[in-house]
Amino acid sequence: MYLFSIFLTLFFNSAFVVLLFVVRLIYLSSLRLISIMGNAYPNFSKHDSVERSSNSILKNYLKRATDATAEELTAIIMEVVNEPDLFHFGELLDLPNVQIIRDDAKLSKYYSLLEIFAFGTYADYVAKKEHLPKFTDCMLEKIRLLSLISLTSGINTISYDILLEKLELQSFTELENLIISAFYKNLIMGRMDSSNKTLCVSYAVSRDLRREDIPVLIEKMKTWSGQCQYFYDNVIDEADKVDALKPCRFEAIHKIFEKIQKLENDNDGEEQKSADQ
Repeated sequence: MYLFSIFLTLFFNSAFVVLLFVVRLIYLSSLRLISIMGNAYPNFSKHDSVERSSNSILKNYLKRATDATAEELTAIIMEVVNEPDLFHFGELLDLPNVQIIRDDAKLSKYYSLLEIFAFGTYADYVAKKEHLPKFTDCMLEKIRLLSLISLTSGINTISYDILLEKLELQSFTELENLIISAFYKNLIMGRMDSSNKTLCVSYAVSRDLRREDIPVLIEKMKTWSGQCQYFYDNVIDEADKVDALKPCRFEAIHKIFEKIQKLENDNDGEEQKSADQ
């Protein structure tokens, strides 16, 4: 009886109802923010450890590249793209001396190479490979892994046939080995459906953000902000409605308690009569 009374009191109390709406607001807003930020900033994603590790490796190269000559930069870039656990390159691209080699007739191919690993896909490599340094086996696997991230971002499933075509792999075995490598490196989350020749994706790690993508990100943030305001307004409206109905609800609760008390009294009376007999 005591617990039942507490439950009814909480259920009809405006503060409790408002609390439910606030919790829902925070939950939905957080999901939206994570969805937006996860595609823009590496350290905001589920696989934060991937980017932390990648950024830690990149810092060593950044120190070396900051004061490096143009010729030294080409060697550093080749090391970076061959580094098996490095998947983010934006900070290196932004270095002033790296920007300089972009306009160098002899060295611009190294800038293009780094740019493809930062933002591009295997298809970009194929289109420009005649004007790029020769790819090692490690570089080929890495650009395929980066392409796999791009192909699986924002979707739930993708067929093996599409992946084979986009990544120019010769067999399902080669493809599944690449996917397993992506799983192992925490680049994507999901499962392989071998019977249906489909990759089911629950998450893909973020890649570097192009400067021209920033306006799109800003618009997404504005949309998220508008949704937060919408939920906030709903919370206030519901709170006002609950407050307006509070007197009626407490009167209803009082009547319920009276009925329960009457039933208990009647039951006690019946038990007493039975005992007297």
